[in-house]
Amino acid sequence: MIVALGLNIIGVTKIKVANYLPAIIIAPILCSIVTLI
Repeated sequence: MIVALGLNIIGVTKIKVANYLPAIIIAPILCSIVTLI
């Protein structure tokens, strides 16, 4: 995601990074649930 943001700022590509933002919240929650099980 950081690379995609950098490419968007430079203007090389237009990757829609906002679509992946929920993964930042969901992934740690899922990892903590899995480690508890």
